[in-house]
Amino acid sequence: MQITSLLQIIKKRLNDIDIFEKMIHDEKTYEINTDKSIHRILERSMWIIDDSYWIVQSNKSLREFIGKEVEKIHSKKRPDFVCVNHGNKLVILEIKRPSLELSKEEIDQVELYQRIIRKHKSQNYSSIRIILIGNTISEEAREVVELRKNIEIMTYQDFLESCRKRYEEYLKVVEDQ
Repeated sequence: MQITSLLQIIKKRLNDIDIFEKMIHDEKTYEINTDKSIHRILERSMWIIDDSYWIVQSNKSLREFIGKEVEKIHSKKRPDFVCVNHGNKLVILEIKRPSLELSKEEIDQVELYQRIIRKHKSQNYSSIRIILIGNTISEEAREVVELRKNIEIMTYQDFLESCRKRYEEYLKVVEDQ
């Protein structure tokens, strides 16, 4: 019975990955105001990113996360997701619309988040990691990210294939039981 239940969960998650994949190509799903937005789906399904992450905050200003000590010029900056994993590692996830090619500008944006958090909250976490996801990545962004610490860039396709592969492996193990 437990194997059947686990099998159903894994199959549902693989189906959810397929649905999410269709959504990422629709610009309308990036409007945060709706329950069917990419942001809301990820809030309810952090397992898509990693099974060990839980959300600390979603689309809230750095002032709300850090507190009053954040400088006024940065107080309205809004990382898409700030997560923590079991090792008390902070993960900032920034997702971009499919029409936007990831460039140095987006890397600078997430690096600024990292610097602000490191300045005001780094003592609370063992490390800070950034994941920047977009539909396409410029050559300049690929070069720049090689020089920056703890910043990872990937396409939606790479991101979803990694997740899909993880759950297909789970499925294979469960089906072999």
